[in-house]
Amino acid sequence: MPIATPMSAFLRLVNIARIRAQMVRVLEGQHIELPMSTVGAIHAIQANLIAANIAITELKPKYMRGYGAVGSSQQEKTAIRYDLGELNHWQDTVEV
Repeated sequence: MPIATPMSAFLRLVNIARIRAQMVRVLEGQHIELPMSTVGAIHAIQANLIAANIAITELKPKYMRGYGAVGSSQQEKTAIRYDLGELNHWQDTVEV
């Protein structure tokens, strides 16, 4: 079962938009000027994809030795790293 279905992802975005709208109403009600965005969305996405890629790299056995035995087989760990490694593809397609 997927962690996020398309509908749950959509609802999450709707709720985030509602929270942002409420925050804007509060700031405007207090006559507080909205700050300019200091980091663009594309840059934020790239930074998060880079961080995820580093975490994926650290799943390699040579980095995991310090944690002791891991229950899954080497083949499963390799498959997980491959699946997660698809983020590299997305990282390369996001341009600033």
